[in-house]
Amino acid sequence: MMTLDEAITKQKIINLCLFTGKLVYCGVCLKATKNIIVLVNYDERKKCFDGFTIFRTADFEQYRICSRKESVLLKNNLSEFDLRYPNKRLDTYYSWLKYLKGDKFVALYTNEDFESYYVGKITAADREKIRFRCMDEQGTWLGYRIFKMASISFSGSELIRSK
Repeated sequence: MMTLDEAITKQKIINLCLFTGKLVYCGVCLKATKNIIVLVNYDERKKCFDGFTIFRTADFEQYRICSRKESVLLKNNLSEFDLRYPNKRLDTYYSWLKYLKGDKFVALYTNEDFESYYVGKITAADREKIRFRCMDEQGTWLGYRIFKMASISFSGSELIRSK
């Protein structure tokens, strides 16, 4: 059986099982460390890549590597995105959230609810908490909210298209 590190090197499509089976994500794993797993998300309904998500390794249970046929079909769609993130420096959850600070839109999921999430921009980040400018469904800025780092279960952001 192929290891997760081999799947990352070969950019294989995987399904990640998280939070005691409550959540399964599909995509290409960019990085897996003792702290985090970074996945380029694949939306199976829309048949396209639509962003990336950072999970805590502690919430990860198991993975399944998709078949060769599935991987070839999906990888063709992946080539339109710029996946050159500064991976070597981004080994912790905090470092990724700090990297996403500023102009990038982010979705934050908290430990209380995997179905609901907050959308907005990270305006400040330290090892204990982040300051987040929230936005509603209509795109109206709502104000700021402070999230403790430990209360964030996972987060995601948009992919950058290649030129």
